This record gives sequence, structure tokens and C-alpha cells, in this order.
Amino acid sequence: MGVNTGGDGDDVFSYSVACCAGIALSLYALWVEVQKHRDPNYVAVCDLGDNMKCSRVLTSESVISTSP
Repeated sequence: MGVNTGGDGDDVFSYSVACCAGIALSLYALWVEVQKHRDPNYVAVCDLGDNMKCSRVLTSESVISTSP
């Protein structure tokens, strides 16, 4: 029993797209983390330069220590 917002389904589509994007981003983050642990020289697509590396963030101690 959902709440009827009177929309034509655009809300469901938007939520679905957002959820799929979030799942894809999470899976890519997991992929980068695993690859970086396997090969320290691995360069992720999201590593844009020396000052902007997503792989450094995903493998940092603070991220690893807060994971369940």
C-alpha cells in the first residue's frame, strides 16, 4: 500500500535510475579496491592525477577501518 502521489511514473523511473547508478558506483568502488590490493600499480579510471586519486581514498585506512 504505497502513497499515491498522483504522478505518472516519473518518480519510479527516477528512483530506479538513481538506485541503479548507486549500485553501479558501489560495484566499481569495490572493483577498484580489489584491483588496488592485488596490484599496487593499478591505475583506476577515476584516478585523474597525482592530487586526485579515488583509489587512494577507497584503500585508505579510515575507509577500511569503518567497513563492517
